[in-house]
Amino acid sequence: MCSAFAKYKAILKIRSASYINKPDFNSRFELASKLNVSFPVVALFVNISDVNALKVELEHRNSALRGQIHSVIVIYTKPQTTEGHVKIFLISRAVRDFILDQRRASISGTYYRIVPVDLNREVRRCFKCKRYGHIQRDCSASFAACGKCAERYGTKECNSEVLKCVNCSGSHQSGHNTCSPLRLSSVYLRPSIVDFSATTLTILEALCSFFYNRC
Repeated sequence: MCSAFAKYKAILKIRSASYINKPDFNSRFELASKLNVSFPVVALFVNISDVNALKVELEHRNSALRGQIHSVIVIYTKPQTTEGHVKIFLISRAVRDFILDQRRASISGTYYRIVPVDLNREVRRCFKCKRYGHIQRDCSASFAACGKCAERYGTKECNSEVLKCVNCSGSHQSGHNTCSPLRLSSVYLRPSIVDFSATTLTILEALCSFFYNRC
């Protein structure tokens, strides 16, 4: 029995080696290694008129951030101004921790406050039905929804070239930052608003009653 096991182990080792050396196998792991894992922080009341220029400026003025910023997105716009809050996605946990320890970042010669992402202020989106206000664990929907075309199947099964949002029926993927329900409910509220979750839920309920009834 031992000899049979040793023989099987040897065969398995040879076959595994031949499979690992195949270009297709290596390319799959290459793609996996390129998946973006980011570590976000929030910059408060910065100039958001040009997000791309802001990214360049952040890397130029702050040596710790050079080559470390994956992307920058606006999460709040102060009414009738070009100021707002942005979420900065960093590619290194160490850099994220460093910049949070500094509590500030230089932009155009002025220091702006950097704060951690508060998960209680994040808009929750379900990965099953793709709607806002809850997560997959608490989803009561009887079917999954495609995040790309809004049809009743998983996003991975989608072959459609037509984009449609589950939440507003707009011509973009669900969760896109141009989505009206998301933009209106993802305001990074001031600390004076204590119960953010309840406030967000109220916003979402109002939005849902308007957008969902249009579908």
